[in-house]
Amino acid sequence: MDVIKFHVRHPDGRVDHLVTESARVLIGTGSHCEVRLPVGAARVEHVAIQSTPAGWRAVARSFDPIPKLDGVDFNEAPVLGDCVITIDQTRVEVSPSLGGAAGDVTVLKQKGKGNVRVFLYLGLGLCAWLAMYSAKAHQKTAAAEPKELPALWSSDAAKCSQNSAEPALATASAHLEQALAKEERSPFHPEDGVEAVTLYENASACLRVAGRDAESNQASADAQRLRADMTDRFRVHRLRLQRALAVEEWDLAQHESAVLLSFVPSASGPYVAWLSNTRRRLQLRHGSKGDKK
Repeated sequence: MDVIKFHVRHPDGRVDHLVTESARVLIGTGSHCEVRLPVGAARVEHVAIQSTPAGWRAVARSFDPIPKLDGVDFNEAPVLGDCVITIDQTRVEVSPSLGGAAGDVTVLKQKGKGNVRVFLYLGLGLCAWLAMYSAKAHQKTAAAEPKELPALWSSDAAKCSQNSAEPALATASAHLEQALAKEERSPFHPEDGVEAVTLYENASACLRVAGRDAESNQASADAQRLRADMTDRFRVHRLRLQRALAVEEWDLAQHESAVLLSFVPSASGPYVAWLSNTRRRLQLRHGSKGDKK
């Protein structure tokens, strides 16, 4: 029976051990995670290790901080034998194994002629994957995701609604206060993060009118930083939706489609229409979860 071992080395020197036969293992701070890390060391669900017909795979579920597989940043990667997943200063040593009468034998670590049973399992897994792929080819599939993506922000240059220094300064202060509040809510409400970028840019324009060039430059830098962060988060959620649809994880696909729609609540176009139709189809066929986050 396939099992997988974990040795968790914490920054303070503690070492935890886990051996499981589960087809999916979550690494994070959540109480439901099989490999549970201290609060602050990772996100609620940071990395998932799951068994597929083609073998074990590691999937990043959070990028704050970015997890590393054998020292390399990853989004999704195969687990080809013993490896180390690093989350900030925590090392998780992963060892996929086969359990048998003679004890555990580490996969893909044999020397010499190798273990015939390992290759038999891999061959059977590959055949199963090919059979499922062939069967899916004959099923009716959903419309393909449009390549053209909606713009998260208007292309118009930021403008200040005031023409004199004192009103412009007051307007800039109000914009900055709103931008900070919305940025704080953006992890739970992406639409607030998108709007905060525009507020930072408008504040920068008004500070320029007020003659506060240094503060204007700082507001502009904050806008660029948040714009890059929101763009990256939008890309990550798109990749997660693509993967969820590909492996038929319908609950996750519903969640990700809802999150993506919250990035573009007032946008239109082929991608938004496809996203709305996909979410509606998932709700009708597989039930509605009723939440976005």
